[in-house]
Amino acid sequence: MERDMSEIICTCLGLTAQDIADALANGAENFEAVVRATDVTTVCGVCEESVRELIEELK
Repeated sequence: MERDMSEIICTCLGLTAQDIADALANGAENFEAVVRATDVTTVCGVCEESVRELIEELK
């Protein structure tokens, strides 16, 4: 099944799966780089596992 890229991954910042994909496409090579590029997980951190899984899925 193909992922819905408009899915909200980080509700605190309103970041979508596409935002994470864009960070990867723009040179973020790992979780830490995606965090630096998007600030994902920096508010409450609940989305960290989902973000890590998405990064692996998109690599």
